[in-house]
Amino acid sequence: MPQDNTPIEQLRRLASWANRTSEERAKVAIVTNADRMGDSSRNALLKLLEDPPPRTYLILVTTAKAALLPTIRSRLRSFRFRERSDSEAREVLERIFHEESGEYATLREYFLAWHISPEILRNEGSLFLHAVVSGTPQSFFEGNRDLEAIIKDREVFHAFMEELIHVAAARSRDTFGGERGSRVDGVVRLDAWGNAIRSAFDRVRRYNMNPGTALEALFYRMREAL
Repeated sequence: MPQDNTPIEQLRRLASWANRTSEERAKVAIVTNADRMGDSSRNALLKLLEDPPPRTYLILVTTAKAALLPTIRSRLRSFRFRERSDSEAREVLERIFHEESGEYATLREYFLAWHISPEILRNEGSLFLHAVVSGTPQSFFEGNRDLEAIIKDREVFHAFMEELIHVAAARSRDTFGGERGSRVDGVVRLDAWGNAIRSAFDRVRRYNMNPGTALEALFYRMREAL
């Protein structure tokens, strides 16, 4: 279920499949973004967890465990997956996906490239930050052909937010890497920018705000921190 927000219809079909299929073989279902469900979907999931069919295993994937309902968390066993090292990621890319070009540093970049080039994300992150610093929103929002690709896909939007944090950190180091007072100013500004970026993404992820609207609001919040 690779959805940004799992609809209740899918959970009902999952419950039907789990109850009607044979018990001779184990059944495994993976529910991604388990923390982003609406109330009706959460209730349907809870009902399935309270009385799971025999030999049925549900794997809930989330990056925000605390956002799950306590009644759902109490019926789960937690596993934390550590991030692969660069060498491990390259080995997976080479052995499983036969990707030997060296173009992708991580598995995330490899899969993200199916939607948008990592180079475009880096360029767009730099362009957005330049617009913030220069106070020229039109340089990013007007006539930007890559902007549509960023705001129409939630996974791409998430990746853009992460890239923006990296770009902001790099600029802060370059600009405020000298005297102590300047470094302190840089840390304060970077912290404010990081909070603004995470808040913008949270509005999109949790409250379904339009990504384009969230980016426009983010521009002005980051301008305020200058």
